[in-house]
Amino acid sequence: QQHQQQHQQQQQQHQQQTQQQQQQHQQQSGVNGVEPAKLGAGEDPDEVPASPRKEYEESGSKVDEPVAEVAQPTGPSFGGGLGSEDIQVDGIAETDEDEREAVKGPFCASLAVEDEEPQIFMRWLVCSVLFGWVTMLPILIMQPHEGRPRQQLFRGYLLKPCVLLIPLWCLAWVLDCVELFFQIQIMSPLFYFGMVHMIMPGCLIWYLLKLQAADEGLLLDQRKVRAQEVAKDGTPIQPLAIEDPAPALLRELICINPVALVFLGSVVSIPLIAASLLTPMRTERARLAQGYLHMIYGPCIFLQLLFLYTLSGVHFQDLPRFYVALFASLLSLPCFAVWCLCMTCVSRYGSQDLLLSQRQRLARAKALAQSALEASKESAELGEAPNLPPGSPDDWTAASLVDTAQVSHREWELAYSA
Repeated sequence: QQHQQQHQQQQQQHQQQTQQQQQQHQQQSGVNGVEPAKLGAGEDPDEVPASPRKEYEESGSKVDEPVAEVAQPTGPSFGGGLGSEDIQVDGIAETDEDEREAVKGPFCASLAVEDEEPQIFMRWLVCSVLFGWVTMLPILIMQPHEGRPRQQLFRGYLLKPCVLLIPLWCLAWVLDCVELFFQIQIMSPLFYFGMVHMIMPGCLIWYLLKLQAADEGLLLDQRKVRAQEVAKDGTPIQPLAIEDPAPALLRELICINPVALVFLGSVVSIPLIAASLLTPMRTERARLAQGYLHMIYGPCIFLQLLFLYTLSGVHFQDLPRFYVALFASLLSLPCFAVWCLCMTCVSRYGSQDLLLSQRQRLARAKALAQSALEASKESAELGEAPNLPPGSPDDWTAASLVDTAQVSHREWELAYSA
């Protein structure tokens, strides 16, 4: 009996608390949709229009729970400045209409509007400097897509010179195989290595640097043309704050395997440096890659001169031992020192390229926001103000920008900084 009495008392207390909460809620929201201020002013409640909930109850339908309006999610704005704050009322999220209208999403986007990068083709071109026609021929046989101008550059710049170089390359390889198989000398080692591994790749290097310059110009033109096409159509688009296009070929020459880099520098460092000096680049990012290219392959000029001097004293009968000694030298202490130097330069280039991309995105986003801010001040009565971060553009820092720049020596890893 005592337990039943205690249980009844608890139920009564719970009912009293529920009634008090309902009375408080009615005092706050009004009775049957009528505001308390109107009731206190002496107005007739019957003359005040009933709330939608009362009309819904009078229609005979059953109402289980009140319908709550949930605020729609809003996108982040550049700088995290403009946004809407959620107000918690009885467990229901409500958003002010004025604040919701002010949110317009991000102010600018870091999205490139050019064609995708033919990364595999660039890598195969670097391999063709080492192995000749084996990796060059598939690129020339590939039929480029008519809507991909970047793919058409390979045939445009490499087809004519390779029509002459590839037969000579194949002929030299066949003669060298005949020499090794029948043990007869047809070409001297200096002539063979000089033609196959230095002169022919040197001619190819010249056209590869021209291809890189043309690819850079094509990307810059595509960005301008496609932005103008979108503006003509009248399609609303966010301003683009994107860094300079990546120099794909120069990056592959820098970030190549250290063993292949030493061998490449021993045979084509002189024509590579000469072609790079005679081929100026337009963007700051490509000029940065050129500087590191000269830093890495400049000391390799002494390796190429030493290689030529060694070949001048090699006879045909000594070629098998020369091949063995050549591969054994790759495991020597000087080569290890060169590898460490190359990896240090590659790592340094990757960090500098990433910092440059972040700095360019932030600076160009600031310039876009500054121009939009000035335009909004001049025509404030005609249109709405743009969605800008608080404060002046000089106060914005790198923490205001979410960057998705690509690490140069890790192709599939995205570096995020917020």
